[in-house]
Amino acid sequence: MKKIAILLLLISSIQGASELEKIPDDFKNYFSTKNMQMLAGAFTIGAATANSPIDQSIYNLYQEKVRSSFTNDLVDIWRPMGQNLFLYIEIGIGAIATLAPNTKVGDFSKKFFFNSLRAFTVGTAQLHIMKAVTGGARPTNTTHSSYWKPFTLKHGVSGDTYTGAIPFITLAKMTENPYLKTFFYGVSTFAGIGRLNDGCHYPSQVFLGWMMAYAACESVCRSNSKYNLSFIGNQVAFDFEY
Repeated sequence: MKKIAILLLLISSIQGASELEKIPDDFKNYFSTKNMQMLAGAFTIGAATANSPIDQSIYNLYQEKVRSSFTNDLVDIWRPMGQNLFLYIEIGIGAIATLAPNTKVGDFSKKFFFNSLRAFTVGTAQLHIMKAVTGGARPTNTTHSSYWKPFTLKHGVSGDTYTGAIPFITLAKMTENPYLKTFFYGVSTFAGIGRLNDGCHYPSQVFLGWMMAYAACESVCRSNSKYNLSFIGNQVAFDFEY
């Protein structure tokens, strides 16, 4: 929540009142029947995985067969995305939007900044609520497993996965280019994979963190007009459709 508060303060330097006016619609979309059904399905899958041997089995398989010095090195590079790096990136994007208004780069930066910010605004409270409601533990906790024990611990949903996924899901939803969309969605999973690699979260917790990020971004997307990003030759073209 501190991160969101800092970002909200930055808004005063950017002419984005019209974007903030969409936040009530973002919340309506978040709590819409469609979104709640999607999250209910995700948490049903998460519950079935977490409250069975499946979670531990997948976790063990990854640690024994996939984790290596190579994956450790990759995670070392990517780990900050799930922590504070996104905040500095957002500040940088916001600065570009402020310093280069009425340009394609400035318009894109402004749109990306506010889409990401609105996604964090609409989804973060629910994230912390569900972390407590599920009550899961980290794999390193030897006295507690992935099984849900409501309000016991607060690791049942991966917050770092959520944080690291939102910027890239936002980018994926801002493009109609199928290759870019696939790339951004793929990169959006890296923070979660890193948490699994580091032994900080079970697979179900990573999955739920990503799904909550997706739900927040989807809510923002429904409030927005279409915004297309596509490659033309060696340039990037930005097209608005209102």
